[in-house]
Amino acid sequence: MKNPILCITLLATTFVVAGVPQELPPTAKALEGSYVDILQQDVPFGTWSAERMPYRAWMDTRPTSIVWECFGMNFNSKTNEWASVLDVFRALGMKSARTELGMQSMLYEDPSKLNPAAYDLFKRRLLALQAHGIRPMILLNSHGFGPGPHKMTRLRLLEDVKEGDLTVRVENVADVVPYHTGFCGQFFRREAFPLITNVAANGVCHLSAPMKKPIGKGWVMTKTLLYVPFMWGPIFKDGTPVPGARDTYRGWELFVKAVCAAAQEYLGTKGQPDSGFDLEVWNEYSFGSDFLRGYMFYYEPRLEFQDPFIMEKDGIVISGQEMILPITTEVVNNPANGFPGVRVISGLANQRPWDSGAGMWPGQYTFSRHFYWGISMNRPRGLELHLGLQPRKRLQLRLRRTGERQLQHGFANHIQQLEVCAAHLHNPGAH
Repeated sequence: MKNPILCITLLATTFVVAGVPQELPPTAKALEGSYVDILQQDVPFGTWSAERMPYRAWMDTRPTSIVWECFGMNFNSKTNEWASVLDVFRALGMKSARTELGMQSMLYEDPSKLNPAAYDLFKRRLLALQAHGIRPMILLNSHGFGPGPHKMTRLRLLEDVKEGDLTVRVENVADVVPYHTGFCGQFFRREAFPLITNVAANGVCHLSAPMKKPIGKGWVMTKTLLYVPFMWGPIFKDGTPVPGARDTYRGWELFVKAVCAAAQEYLGTKGQPDSGFDLEVWNEYSFGSDFLRGYMFYYEPRLEFQDPFIMEKDGIVISGQEMILPITTEVVNNPANGFPGVRVISGLANQRPWDSGAGMWPGQYTFSRHFYWGISMNRPRGLELHLGLQPRKRLQLRLRRTGERQLQHGFANHIQQLEVCAAHLHNPGAH
């Protein structure tokens, strides 16, 4: 969701509920047994049941004040209209904003520092949020479009390459870094793919997976990654070490420290009791996560290991690539690093139901959910909101009386309409 105004409206509309009937219909029957029934949870993820109601498997009544305190929005815009947008956000009670920074923002030559382009945009976003009293929640990611620090390289192919080829022949073998150098544009949302795993003296290079598209001989663009894709474990099933596997996790730790230090610098909070920002680790496994699960997606067939990487603390065990969550938590909670007040939120839990407080890493603040749904409120001759979010589609908001005006893009020119929506949500009787 790249349009923060629409994100706000989606959150706000969740508070509109239907009225409760005063009397039950004559056909209604009394509920047998307790309302809370653990058997109701027997509905596997991804399925539904006409008989089971999983929400009846637990009972945890929380005050509505908790919900009002959690209002936030995505803020990844590059528009020059930030001030006007944030004025509205603040007036609507928004207290936090999610802004993304990818691992590719680090310098290839010095991964403890941000590259200049990322530095400038990140700084301007944080300062804009701080000026409006909105707490930044920095999303840490390593999207498949930009999988970690890298440099652009070129290889000269000596022969045409066909789809499905598992080898290529190159002239400038000295420019190849095995397990780090890969091709551009071969697969959507998966850069530096396939990787070159080894190079022979005659220029024949073996690939981590078959080529997905043909390439003519001559110069081609490639990327050389500073870190190999995340691996499940340190030792292959055959007993050989995984090249560079530990370095990638160390690189993530450097990334976390660099982002926290930069945020403190921009916000002027170094040495203060609260650093003034929070961190979310990852965004949605459903797309852009090929680098995080590199052993599955960068290699065909997928790689197999003797045992996974493991972190364990106070009885909680986290393994494989999801160690980036406890690594982040340990970095910010270590007093020696000097990042007080930073709360760590799991974005690995965005689109799955089984994460809970019982399994959180010690010191982790919470986890986040991304609910994709549609809402309709029909009022004759009144205001109708229609929000729908489907994969690869934008949110839409429609304001209707006798005609229809549609809001999809832009910011300042739609602020008046948004204020009308907000007023209606706080006072549903108004027209």
